[in-house]
Amino acid sequence: MMGILAFDDLSAACDSVPRLLKLGPSAIELVPRLILEAARRIPGFARQMQWLRGDPTAILVIEFAGERPQRIGQRD
Repeated sequence: MMGILAFDDLSAACDSVPRLLKLGPSAIELVPRLILEAARRIPGFARQMQWLRGDPTAILVIEFAGERPQRIGQRD
């Protein structure tokens, strides 16, 4: 399972990471505007980016792994 959070401020994205780590993700990736803009300039990638709304400064991609998605965010 994956989640994407958009931010208008890079610092706010970075400041959110400790709180998100408490949910037990398998990965968190910061994607800054520079990378998003570069992807939008490449036709093959641009066609796959309809999910991205607006012009965020950064996004965090949060990935959760496991066999029981209903348990995301729960600790044993």
